[in-house]
Amino acid sequence: MYSLRSCCLVLGWLSLSFLFAQDPVGIPDVMALPASEPDGRHLYGLEALQYGDLRLPEGEGPFPVVVIIHGGCWLKAYDLHLMDGMATALTEAGYATWNLEYRRVGDEGGGWPGTFRDVAAGTDYLRTLARRFPLDLERVVVVGHSAGGHLALWLASRPGLPTDSPLAGPNPLPVAGVVSLAGITDLETYLVREGQACGANVDELMGGLPETVPDRYRQASPIARLPLGVRQILITGDVDHIVPLEHVAPYVAKGESLGDPVVLREAVGAGHFELIAPTSYAWTLVEEAIQELMAPASVALAGTVQPYLPERWTQFPQVRDLAVAPDGNSLYVTVLSYKQDFSFIVRLDRSGNGWSAPQIAAFSGHYRDLEPAFSPDGQRLYFASNRPVAGDGPAKDFDIWYVDRQADGSWSDPLPVGPAVNGPGDDFFPSVNSAGDLYFTATREEGIGKEDI
Repeated sequence: MYSLRSCCLVLGWLSLSFLFAQDPVGIPDVMALPASEPDGRHLYGLEALQYGDLRLPEGEGPFPVVVIIHGGCWLKAYDLHLMDGMATALTEAGYATWNLEYRRVGDEGGGWPGTFRDVAAGTDYLRTLARRFPLDLERVVVVGHSAGGHLALWLASRPGLPTDSPLAGPNPLPVAGVVSLAGITDLETYLVREGQACGANVDELMGGLPETVPDRYRQASPIARLPLGVRQILITGDVDHIVPLEHVAPYVAKGESLGDPVVLREAVGAGHFELIAPTSYAWTLVEEAIQELMAPASVALAGTVQPYLPERWTQFPQVRDLAVAPDGNSLYVTVLSYKQDFSFIVRLDRSGNGWSAPQIAAFSGHYRDLEPAFSPDGQRLYFASNRPVAGDGPAKDFDIWYVDRQADGSWSDPLPVGPAVNGPGDDFFPSVNSAGDLYFTATREEGIGKEDI
């Protein structure tokens, strides 16, 4: 049902952090996530740790594939089970998932060059798996977390490796894109974080320091491999103290300067492990990134699409439903909580060459309000709301409401459009054409579909 529970009055901006707060996610939380058994464990090499877990969604396929590379500071103490919850969620979303294990620091053959060769061989093994299972190798996205994010970016750089590199291999499997979740992007600068998180393990991974084995760092550090020539989405939490934003930003800046299709997305309020927890409010960012990269590049990268006013939205979990006043001097936008169980409408006014900070619209904040839409003359603003209408029971549905512009420029009190529009089910997504005709989506028992216009 479209209607969800209403929430209390939003008293001001200080209440936002309370509404959207969640306890930090740690390794025990990730390990406790519900996970399905893989459809099969497959060996991609002769060594004991050269295997992966394949999960297949329901249906006949062929299925797009997500290659998953776990983190854990490249150390043997952490294995692929860190990503079981993520793999399960993505499989339920319709992707085949290939959760890779590989030799790590502390394992025989781990570190340079074994760790790199393993993730490369494991990814290329998809060609073999595709002979037995319905896998779409034209749509392969690599997702890695933390140290696994480093390896995911490195994987995409393999076609440009020197032919005499010990990491080079014949005919690397092309990937559609990389999602690096709190990924380490620069081994040399991360090394100086000795004593913090994984920085002390970099020289163990590489078998030496940059000044003693510089060629290794040039071949294995993602920032030294730019441009990759592959679409990359890097997602990092703004309260991640293990791989902070300031570590990732220089990589993105360099990639952009070299013409690489790379973007950085900030997960507001997220630490290091929220990004691999499907129960986390940050999970939507991960799903959207994978979906975006699975689309053909000609579609995903067409034009010059850029986030609009990104600096205005960083304090909010989700924003949508942009309505521009006909005079171009104000914007109205829906803000949703992390769990999408509360929403309200904010207003921005033109200020010089820019826009003011968002403010909760005067008519919003008491109930779930969303989907603003202006009349052609800008004198009326429609929106959907679950505020009560006469005759509503305790479970309030969504109806179309409106406010009218007053002589002083303020808005009137909200009014329901009326029974000719608002029926016994949900009514939402109002839209008004240039003639002033109102269109909306409705759920009706007598409707043709589940939701009709």
